[in-house]
Amino acid sequence: MANREFRDRLKRRAKSAGINLEATLIDGLETYYQLLTKWNSKINLTAFRLTPAGEDEAVDRLLIEPVVAARYVPENTRTLLDAGSGGGSPAIPLKLACPFLHVRMVEVKTRKAVFLREAVRTLGLRDAEVETSRFEELLPRAELHEALDLVSIRAVRVEHRTLLTLQAF
Repeated sequence: MANREFRDRLKRRAKSAGINLEATLIDGLETYYQLLTKWNSKINLTAFRLTPAGEDEAVDRLLIEPVVAARYVPENTRTLLDAGSGGGSPAIPLKLACPFLHVRMVEVKTRKAVFLREAVRTLGLRDAEVETSRFEELLPRAELHEALDLVSIRAVRVEHRTLLTLQAF
Protein backbone atom coordinates (compact mmCIF):
# COMPACT_ATOMS: atom_id res chain seq x y z
CA MET A 1 0.00 0.00 0.00
CA ALA A 2 2.97 2.33 0.52
CA ASN A 3 3.46 2.36 -3.26
CA ARG A 4 0.10 4.02 -3.84
CA GLU A 5 0.54 6.30 -0.83
CA PHE A 6 3.91 7.43 -2.13
CA ARG A 7 2.61 8.07 -5.65
CA ASP A 8 -0.34 10.06 -4.28
CA ARG A 9 1.99 12.13 -2.09
CA LEU A 10 4.36 12.72 -5.01
CA LYS A 11 1.51 13.88 -7.26
CA ARG A 12 0.11 16.17 -4.54
CA ARG A 13 3.50 17.72 -3.82
CA ALA A 14 4.13 18.22 -7.55
CA LYS A 15 0.73 19.84 -8.00
CA SER A 16 1.39 22.23 -5.10
CA ALA A 17 4.69 23.14 -6.83
CA GLY A 18 2.80 23.86 -10.04
CA ILE A 19 4.05 20.91 -12.06
CA ASN A 20 2.44 17.87 -13.62
CA LEU A 21 4.45 14.64 -13.62
CA GLU A 22 4.32 12.17 -16.48
CA ALA A 23 3.84 8.50 -15.60
CA THR A 24 7.38 7.52 -16.61
CA LEU A 25 8.84 10.27 -14.41
CA ILE A 26 6.69 9.15 -11.48
CA ASP A 27 7.95 5.58 -11.98
CA GLY A 28 11.58 6.71 -12.01
CA LEU A 29 11.22 9.00 -9.01
CA GLU A 30 9.48 6.28 -7.04
CA THR A 31 12.16 3.71 -7.85
CA TYR A 32 14.90 6.17 -6.91
CA TYR A 33 13.18 7.17 -3.66
CA GLN A 34 12.57 3.57 -2.57
CA LEU A 35 16.19 2.67 -3.34
CA LEU A 36 17.36 5.74 -1.42
CA THR A 37 15.15 4.76 1.52
CA LYS A 38 16.53 1.21 1.58
CA TRP A 39 20.18 2.29 1.41
CA ASN A 40 19.75 5.21 3.81
CA SER A 41 18.95 2.75 6.59
CA LYS A 42 22.42 1.23 6.10
CA ILE A 43 24.55 4.23 5.18
CA ASN A 44 23.78 7.87 5.82
CA LEU A 45 22.86 9.25 2.39
CA THR A 46 20.58 12.05 3.56
CA ALA A 47 19.52 13.65 6.83
CA PHE A 48 15.87 13.68 5.72
CA ARG A 49 13.49 11.23 7.33
CA LEU A 50 12.70 8.64 4.66
CA THR A 51 9.65 6.41 4.97
CA PRO A 52 8.14 4.11 2.34
CA ALA A 53 5.11 6.41 1.96
CA GLY A 54 7.29 9.52 1.86
CA GLU A 55 7.37 12.60 4.07
CA ASP A 56 6.44 15.97 2.54
CA GLU A 57 9.77 17.67 3.31
CA ALA A 58 11.87 14.80 1.94
CA VAL A 59 9.74 14.46 -1.19
CA ASP A 60 9.83 18.20 -1.79
CA ARG A 61 13.57 18.68 -1.26
CA LEU A 62 14.89 15.47 -2.81
CA LEU A 63 12.47 14.99 -5.72
CA ILE A 64 10.19 17.93 -6.45
CA GLU A 65 12.77 20.74 -6.24
CA PRO A 66 15.11 19.12 -8.82
CA VAL A 67 12.16 18.45 -11.15
CA VAL A 68 11.08 22.10 -10.83
CA ALA A 69 14.69 23.13 -11.55
CA ALA A 70 14.61 20.95 -14.68
CA ARG A 71 12.08 23.37 -16.17
CA TYR A 72 14.84 25.99 -16.22
CA VAL A 73 17.47 23.85 -17.92
CA PRO A 74 17.98 25.35 -21.39
CA GLU A 75 17.12 23.02 -24.27
CA ASN A 76 20.65 23.09 -25.67
CA THR A 77 22.17 21.96 -22.32
CA ARG A 78 23.86 18.59 -22.70
CA THR A 79 26.18 18.09 -19.72
CA LEU A 80 25.77 18.34 -15.95
CA LEU A 81 28.38 17.90 -13.25
CA ASP A 82 26.95 17.33 -9.78
CA ALA A 83 29.62 18.08 -7.18
CA GLY A 84 29.29 16.19 -3.90
CA SER A 85 26.46 14.00 -5.13
CA GLY A 86 25.88 12.12 -1.86
CA GLY A 87 22.50 10.43 -2.18
CA GLY A 88 22.00 11.58 -5.76
CA SER A 89 19.74 14.59 -5.42
CA PRO A 90 19.50 16.82 -7.41
CA ALA A 91 21.42 14.91 -10.13
CA ILE A 92 19.26 11.78 -10.44
CA PRO A 93 15.85 13.52 -10.40
CA LEU A 94 17.24 16.09 -12.87
CA LYS A 95 18.43 13.26 -15.14
CA LEU A 96 15.02 11.57 -14.90
CA ALA A 97 13.31 14.86 -15.83
CA CYS A 98 15.87 15.71 -18.54
CA PRO A 99 16.89 12.38 -20.12
CA PHE A 100 18.96 14.21 -22.76
CA LEU A 101 21.49 15.31 -20.10
CA HIS A 102 24.84 13.57 -19.72
CA VAL A 103 25.28 13.52 -15.95
CA ARG A 104 28.58 13.15 -14.10
CA MET A 105 28.11 12.68 -10.36
CA VAL A 106 31.20 13.30 -8.25
CA GLU A 107 31.28 11.83 -4.74
CA VAL A 108 34.38 11.36 -2.59
CA LYS A 109 32.87 8.79 -0.19
CA THR A 110 33.14 5.29 -1.63
CA ARG A 111 29.97 3.93 -0.01
CA LYS A 112 27.88 6.79 -1.39
CA ALA A 113 29.48 6.36 -4.82
CA VAL A 114 28.54 2.66 -4.71
CA PHE A 115 24.94 3.68 -4.00
CA LEU A 116 24.99 6.13 -6.92
CA ARG A 117 26.26 3.42 -9.27
CA GLU A 118 23.51 1.09 -8.05
CA ALA A 119 20.90 3.81 -8.62
CA VAL A 120 22.20 4.41 -12.16
CA ARG A 121 22.09 0.66 -12.84
CA THR A 122 18.66 0.09 -11.27
CA LEU A 123 17.11 3.05 -13.08
CA GLY A 124 18.80 2.13 -16.36
CA LEU A 125 20.17 5.64 -16.75
CA ARG A 126 22.16 6.11 -19.94
CA ASP A 127 24.76 8.84 -20.09
CA ALA A 128 25.16 8.92 -16.32
CA GLU A 129 28.43 8.22 -14.60
CA VAL A 130 29.89 8.33 -11.11
CA GLU A 131 33.37 9.55 -10.19
CA THR A 132 34.69 8.52 -6.79
CA SER A 133 36.85 11.54 -6.06
CA ARG A 134 36.81 15.13 -4.94
CA PHE A 135 35.66 17.40 -7.74
CA GLU A 136 38.91 19.35 -7.39
CA GLU A 137 40.75 16.20 -8.51
CA LEU A 138 39.02 16.41 -11.90
CA LEU A 139 40.70 19.72 -12.76
CA PRO A 140 43.76 18.18 -14.47
CA ARG A 141 41.49 16.35 -16.93
CA ALA A 142 41.64 18.46 -20.07
CA GLU A 143 38.54 16.83 -21.59
CA LEU A 144 36.43 18.38 -18.81
CA HIS A 145 37.70 21.93 -19.25
CA GLU A 146 34.89 24.12 -20.56
CA ALA A 147 33.01 20.94 -21.44
CA LEU A 148 30.17 21.33 -18.95
CA ASP A 149 26.97 23.23 -19.51
CA LEU A 150 25.60 23.03 -15.98
CA VAL A 151 27.01 22.45 -12.50
CA SER A 152 24.92 21.57 -9.47
CA ILE A 153 26.05 21.57 -5.88
CA ARG A 154 23.91 20.88 -2.84
CA ALA A 155 24.64 20.19 0.81
CA VAL A 156 28.30 21.03 0.23
CA ARG A 157 30.02 23.83 2.05
CA VAL A 158 30.52 26.49 -0.58
CA GLU A 159 33.61 28.61 -0.15
CA HIS A 160 35.14 31.12 -2.54
CA ARG A 161 37.81 28.57 -3.52
CA THR A 162 35.09 26.00 -4.31
CA LEU A 163 33.36 28.40 -6.69
CA LEU A 164 36.65 29.24 -8.42
CA THR A 165 37.37 25.54 -8.87
CA LEU A 166 33.93 24.85 -10.32
CA GLN A 167 34.25 27.84 -12.61
CA ALA A 168 37.21 26.11 -14.33
CA PHE A 169 34.81 23.49 -15.65
